[in-house]
Amino acid sequence: MNNLKKLRKLNNLTQTEVAKILGIEQSTYGKYERDEIPLNFDYAKKLSQFYKVSISYLIDVQNKNITITIQQYKDLLRARDTINNIERAYKNEIKIDNNYGVININNGDSNND
Repeated sequence: MNNLKKLRKLNNLTQTEVAKILGIEQSTYGKYERDEIPLNFDYAKKLSQFYKVSISYLIDVQNKNITITIQQYKDLLRARDTINNIERAYKNEIKIDNNYGVININNGDSNND
């Protein structure tokens, strides 16, 4: 059961009542509950305020598949690699040259004041 349905049932509401709150047809709201169509952001915002929950809880973010482009995926990999390099540089006090330049870590031990 998705969180939309859980919240509706906890509040003893029908799909028709929630649809009326949103100003949409009951059939459209039913599709949101069944994950047949993605929840419109404006409706998610309205429902999160109504139920007093976060939007991420409302749409159950951790259980959603997210589609990204190949370029976005490559950007994420680069960001991950940069973070890993920074962590390695900090732990080992080394300089790592990457595509963006040299990473220098000042761990606060030197007196450069």
